[in-house]
Amino acid sequence: VNRYPELRFLERANWDAFDPVLISECLFSTANIFSTLRLVQIFTVNPHLGPLQISLGRMLNDILKFFCVYLLVLIAFACGMNQLFWFFAQERGKNCAHTGLRHWHPKVNDTDNKDIYEYCVTRGKYFTK
Repeated sequence: VNRYPELRFLERANWDAFDPVLISECLFSTANIFSTLRLVQIFTVNPHLGPLQISLGRMLNDILKFFCVYLLVLIAFACGMNQLFWFFAQERGKNCAHTGLRHWHPKVNDTDNKDIYEYCVTRGKYFTK
């Protein structure tokens, strides 16, 4: 580090992936997770927490079943809404193709085109091309 003083000021996001500090922090966090999970075995012996832990463990299967049904209903409604509104998204794309407001910014440019910008770019960017 003394030979290359600019490396001392390198941001953490730009560090090498195999930097010893990053690897040691990863191993330390993994050890913390396993040591905390080790407490789960100790809690089963406790007269207050043991029965609670056993009942929660058995209830986990029911929670997973409910989550699967919930996810299935959510996906069904998402597909239905997508099928219902695809036409309007295409129409919005056709109406906004001629505006040329793709790079227009409301803080920089005039505010005369703000309504057109909000209609064409902000609300329709996920459903149009």
